[in-house]
This record gives sequence, structure tokens and C-alpha cells, in this order.
Amino acid sequence: MSTPGSDGPMPHTRGREPELAAVEESFSALLRGSSAVLVFEGPPGIGKSRLLREVSVRAARSGIRTVAGTALEGQRACPFAMLLSALDEGEEPVVGERLARRLVATSGSAEWALQEVAAAIEAAAADGPLTVLIDDLQWAHSETLAGLRRLVDGLRRSPVLWMLAVTTGWAPPLVAETLAWLEATGARRVRLGKLPGPAVAQILFDVVGEPAGSVLLELTEQADGNPALVAALVRGLQEEQRLHTVDGQVLVCAGAPPRRVMQLIELRLNRLSAAAQRAVRVAAVLPRRFSVAHWAATLDQRPSELIEIIAEAFDADLLVEDDDQLRFRHGLFRQALVAATPRSLHRALQREVTGVLLATGAAPTEIALRMADSAEVGDREAVALVRQAADVIAASDSQSAAELSVRALRLLPPHDPARSSLVTDAVHLLHRAGRSDEARELGDSALAGALSAVPEAEVRLSLASMYTRPTGDRLRDNLLALELPALPPVLRARHQAWLAYNLAMSGRPEEAEKSAAEVRLCDDLQTRVLTELALTAADSAYGRITAALHRIEVVAEQVRGAPYADWQEIIPFHRAHLLAVSSRVADARSVLEGAVSRARHVSATVIVDAWAGFDGLLSLAAGRLCEVRDEFAPVHDTADTDEITGDYAAIARLSAWTSLYVHQGDAELARRVVAAARRVPGGAPPNVRRLARRVLAEREVRRGDPAKALRLISDDPLPATPPLLPHDFGYHVRVLRTALAARDPSAAERAAEAATLPYRESPGIRVFEGVAAHVQGLLTADPQVLADAARLLEGTERPLLFASAAEDVGRALGEHDERGAVAQLSAAFDTYLEHDAAADARRVGRVLAAKGAARRVVTRGRPDTGWESLTSAELKVVRLIAEGATNREAAARLILSPHTVSSHLRSAFTKLNINSRRELAKIVDALDA
Repeated sequence: MSTPGSDGPMPHTRGREPELAAVEESFSALLRGSSAVLVFEGPPGIGKSRLLREVSVRAARSGIRTVAGTALEGQRACPFAMLLSALDEGEEPVVGERLARRLVATSGSAEWALQEVAAAIEAAAADGPLTVLIDDLQWAHSETLAGLRRLVDGLRRSPVLWMLAVTTGWAPPLVAETLAWLEATGARRVRLGKLPGPAVAQILFDVVGEPAGSVLLELTEQADGNPALVAALVRGLQEEQRLHTVDGQVLVCAGAPPRRVMQLIELRLNRLSAAAQRAVRVAAVLPRRFSVAHWAATLDQRPSELIEIIAEAFDADLLVEDDDQLRFRHGLFRQALVAATPRSLHRALQREVTGVLLATGAAPTEIALRMADSAEVGDREAVALVRQAADVIAASDSQSAAELSVRALRLLPPHDPARSSLVTDAVHLLHRAGRSDEARELGDSALAGALSAVPEAEVRLSLASMYTRPTGDRLRDNLLALELPALPPVLRARHQAWLAYNLAMSGRPEEAEKSAAEVRLCDDLQTRVLTELALTAADSAYGRITAALHRIEVVAEQVRGAPYADWQEIIPFHRAHLLAVSSRVADARSVLEGAVSRARHVSATVIVDAWAGFDGLLSLAAGRLCEVRDEFAPVHDTADTDEITGDYAAIARLSAWTSLYVHQGDAELARRVVAAARRVPGGAPPNVRRLARRVLAEREVRRGDPAKALRLISDDPLPATPPLLPHDFGYHVRVLRTALAARDPSAAERAAEAATLPYRESPGIRVFEGVAAHVQGLLTADPQVLADAARLLEGTERPLLFASAAEDVGRALGEHDERGAVAQLSAAFDTYLEHDAAADARRVGRVLAAKGAARRVVTRGRPDTGWESLTSAELKVVRLIAEGATNREAAARLILSPHTVSSHLRSAFTKLNINSRRELAKIVDALDA
């Protein structure tokens, strides 16, 4: 570890390329013999003086003589002091000593003296182009300003370049008039804005000599691109030895803004009137964005009394407008003011501000955050207020509610008995807000402490209900909680119900039913619903689809009208799953759309993200493989490194990758999916281990070793439908084919039994009848039964099941009915090809070729750029955006998270080489024309 950097001037001017381009243009005109005036304007510290120094260096490099002067605030009463500082300095001053003394002694009209000065400048310019640099013009004496106008006007035929710098906000009216006159007579005015982020990063590197770490970069963002503040911040951190280099990156020690920043800000503040200083210091205690009304109320004044104060703060570039609110221009300025206020006074002011916000009807979140910031640890009043605010906004803003819950926790002592219930609330809210890792860490941290039985069980219940966690972890929390003594009946019943549900979701339906039978049913709605959902999942695994559908409808009716709770969102998942398994994919998607709408309404980010993944599985069930590949495209980035755990997202991802591998046969995809399956740990939940072995079995089938494939899945119970994987229905047909190829009648009978179970348990559902006929036809090698199966499956919303049956019909007809065989095989080929199942199509194509009816699988690679490079998911997004939809609106219509929409949009912009929605709309309009 080392301390980076050293004090000294920064070697480069960063981020001022447009301004320096204007300087070079002026130099070119000067060298051609023309005169010009260039005015740099900007707030304090924006880099005007640094720019003039750079101009001087570049002028010397171009062979241009430069003289420079500065107007000093203390010399505002001295006429011509600014001009003399430029013209009477250096080894070869422009004006002689005698003329300088006479100019200083001048009072009133100085016409004669100005004529001599003009003649001296003209003579100097006759020897070569001359640049006159004047800094801090805002402090110039009135006679000096008048003289400057006369000199500029009288020297227009001489090669003289005037470069002036003025600080906006501090300039008196006469300076503003002078600038307006200069502009009207041809001067170019350039306003310096804040430096862009890359330029700030370069400045940091110049100062410290190493790349800045993320914390230091984030800290400098509070300077809002003001180079003086950035430099003061970094130099101050160096002086206080708070910068350290670790592994080639500069890290910063946390703390208040350094003293150098505090001093700079005090200098800025001291230029204000006493009333403005007080008001600005109080504003630092208000929320980051605040209204004039709240500011005035805190100062016990009317808004009209702040007119002059606001004008001062704006002129000093301390405050700016932000929509209909105000905020500090630089977050660093606000931080420094807070740090400079004694802690006791700061808390008192925050309490006062909280009272004002309460009295004026401010938003609960704003009040609660203010209270949380001002409260001491152990302040129960503040905890109650913050917690109440979290409850109020939880149904509309889960992010803010989660943040409030975390803030409330910080106000409670480590061993406070109220912590466990607050941890439980915070875990739920963090999970709902999509911050599952934080939720898990918070829960684990609480459990690491000494909790009594009931608080421990409450925390474990909050963790066990997080369906983004691996099912093994959720089960462990249920089991550990149920071992605790003297739990209240309802709390114990909830854990037992969640245990049953988590067992079902981990692929253990028999244990789930036993656990559900042990639940002591009570009037608790959550217990009853979770028990029924566990039994629903078990019914589904055993093929009792009709019973499961009935059960889920009853459960949905039970929660209708009940107060919202996150666990209720599980219900539509299971309903959509059962509908899709029954070949009612469109109905399943309608359920999905309604659930997403509700989740957005209550700001449940985790639900929206989960539904987006489930929508991909519905697309897979419907055979839309191209969409599925786009939805689960991260296989190319994550399959080599990600560990497939027992959380639902990971299971869905592996299952989708497996189906794509089976139907498309992409070699690179196959390699990655097999690698992912091999990394599944032995302790993974049963359903994850089964999925991994199915991948490895498919590889052996492709290698021509069906017997080894069967050995890999020998302990697979072949459930009718795995939990919440609707596309997987029909897997048994592939197992049966493998068993027949391996000449293993026992395995074949087992696969046939599993495939026909849904039809026996739920007669009347066409897709079940079709699959049952399909496996029966394969077992008996009966073309007629297979043809009946294909007829039953044709027209359902599961096209790949139909194609599979048609393929087997064609194979069974063989040489007995060549014409019929070709017709069936062609139907299978066309269906496979239509749904991008390239591997299936090639397999059928080889059979057709052997029968003299060759069909080709033509696949065209997607280009890297242009409209044709966009994926189907990207096309859906860009068309909605081109029509004027916002990211959030597009997300709602496409059942995606806003983050996913933003990701698709960024990818599309890159492929189309555009930077705006307007450009996108033009491209779409041109294509549609």
C-alpha cells in the first residue's frame, strides 16, 4: 500500500477541447492580421484561469506574444489597475514606466492617456501579433471598463487578440453592459460548463498518478464537474493522507470533506450577505431537493422574503433549479456545510425541518428519511415514524420502503427485542424490491446474533419465503425453525406449510404431501394457501392436472379481497403453469399479464423479473425457440462460470438451455450446457440434479450410447410435470425413444407409465390424450395409433409435440406406405423448421433424403450490425419505443422488467449505430414506408 500523488500544478488542461478549438481559431485569425475578442464566462472554480494559462502556453508555441493581467477585488477603486497589470509587466512592457505612472495618477477623463496606451499597443502589435489576457474582469474599475471598450474599438485594424475571463454572478451591472457591448461589436462569448466524467477521471490520474477507484470517482461526482472543487478535494485528501494505492487503484478513506474543501466553500459562502449565508446553511439540512415553501417555513419567513436570498445563491452558483424544486449545484458543497455544523446543532435543525415537513404535508418518505437522519440510536419515536412510513408506501414504492426499513433498523440497539420483527419486514421489502442478496445478508446477520425462539423463527420464515433463494436453503430454515421450542401455533403452522411447499418445489412431492398432512390448519390464510399450493404442486407432479386446476381456483378465490401479501403472487404462477401444461398457453399468458400488472402496481420488482423468465418458458412450451434463445441468451456469457443452484431462476435457465440444446443442436451451446450440468454440486436439490443428468443423458444419446443415457437417469421419477416448468411436458417421449433404442423394455414401460398418467388422471384434455396415444404407438410400433396421436396433437398450442408424433408416424410407416411416410415426415420437418428446431429438422431431413424426398435445412447467421442483426426480443422493444412508448410502458406491455427493456434498447442502439430514440423512429418509419 502506498500514498499516491504529490502536490503541484496539474500538467494538463482536461475536458476543454471545444474552448481550446475556439482559441486556435482566434490564433489563426490573429496570424492573418485580424483582431478579435474572446470572452470566457463561468461560475467560480470552473477553470477560466487555468484556461488562460493554457492559452498563454499555446500562444508562445505559435510565436504569438502574450501579456496577461488580473483585476483584483481589492483594486476595484483603482482606475486602470487591471490594464497596467497586463501592459506594465514583464521584461518588455507594452507601456513605459512614465506612461504607467501618469495613467495611475489620472482621475476623471483619461482620453489623452488612453490614446497613448492605444498607440503603445498598436506599436507592439506592429512587431508581431499580440494577445492580451485579462482575468477576473468582474472586479474591474468602471473607468477601466470604459477604457477597455475604447481600446478594443480603436485597435480593430491591429493584430490584437483580447481574451477576457469573467465570473458570472459576481459581475456588477457595468461589467454586464460591457460584455453585451463587446458581443454586439463582434466578440465571441464562450460559457464554460462542468467537465465531463472522463475529463474528471483524467484530472484524478494527473494528480494522483494512478487510476481512481470507484469510491473516489463517486466522491468526485459530488463536485459536479467543477475542476476547482475536484482539485481541492483530491489535494485535501492527499494532505490528510486519506488516499492509498492498492493493486494499482487509488482508494479513499471515508470521512468528512477535507479541510481544503471546507476552506474553499467558506470563501464562497463569505461573499454572501449575512441573511443569505444563514439561509444557505439551513438549506443544507433540508432534503437534497427542496421547495421554496419548505425552505421559507424552516426560516420562519414568507417565500417573498427569499427573493434576494435566492438571487444571491443563484448568482454565486450555490443553488440551482431542479424542475419545481431547488438543490445545491454541488453535492460536495452541501456535505461540507453539514460537516461544518456542530452535530448537536445539526440534529436540532433536522428535527426542526421534520416538524416543518409534517406541518406542511410533505410526503411520508421525505419526513421519515429526515427523521432517520436526525435521530439517535434508541430513538423509538423515530423508529415508529420511519416504520409507519415504510408501511404506507410499501404497496407503491418497495424500493423506498425497503430503504426506510433498513434506516429504522440502524436506529435500534443491537439487542433490542423489536429488531427481529423489523428485520422480518426489511427482508420482505428488500426481496420485493429485487434486492434479494441484501435481504439474505440481513437475515443471516440477524440469525448470527443471539435470538430467542420466536424472533429466530420469524426471521427464518422471512428467509424461507424468498423464492429467489435455493430451495435447499429455504428448507433448512423451515426445519431449523420447527425444532425451536414454544412457538406460537400460527408461526409453527406457517413454517410447516412453507416446508411442504418448498419440498414440492424441490421435486419431492411425496415428502411434500406428508408435510402438508402435518400442518395444523387454522384460520391463518397464509398457512391454508401455502398448504394448498404444496398439494397443487404434488398433484401436478403425479399428473392430477384437473384436480390441481380445481385446487388452484379455490385458492385464488380464498385470497380475493384479502390484504396484499407477497406470498399471494405464487398463486398465478401455478395457475399459468397448469394452463400451459394443458396446452392453454394463450390463457396462461393472460394470467401472466394480469399478474405482472398487479406486481407493477405494488412495485414488486422481484415478481416482475420472475414473470419475465416464466414468459420465456411459456414461449418454449409454444415452440417459439428463437424467442427463447433471445430471452435466455446469457448462456453464452454465464454458462461457463455460473453454478446452477436451486433457485427458480437458475432451474428455469438450465431447463431452457437443455431444451434449446435438444431441439437446435448448436455445438457451442451444447458444450456450454454440458459444462454447466457437470458443475451442479452433489448437494443440489433433487430437481436440479435431475435436470443436470438429463443434459448429460442427451449428450450420450447423441453419441450413440442410449444404454449409458438410461443409466444416468435411472433414478429420475419422471414426474408428469416438474414444478413450474410447463415446457417440460413431453420429455417422457424422448425417454421412451431412448429406452427402445437401448432395447430396455423395463425403462420403456416406466417412461410410458409416466407419460400416460396425466391422461388417466385427467381425461378429457386433448394434449394428454395425444401424448398417451403417442407413447402407446411407440411401444406397439402401431402406425395407426401414432397417426391418431398426431391428429390429436395437431392444432394444439404445443406444436413440437405434434411434430414429434408426426415424425414417429413417418418412421413407423417405413416402406409399407412410402407416400404416407413422406407426407408425415414432411409435416414434421416443416413444423420443426417453422419453430427453429434445426437439429430436429436435420434428423427428419436425413430420413426424407433416404426416401428420395430430400429437404434442406437452410439456416442463415444473424449479422452483427444493422436491422437484420436485431433479435426478436430487441425488435419488439424497438418498435414500441419507436411508437413513443417509454421504457416502463414497453416493459409493461412486453411483460419484462424495465432493466431488461433498457438492456435490449442499448443493444439495438449499438447494432444500429444510433444514439437517440428520434433516430430509431426514423429508421422504423423508413422500413415501414
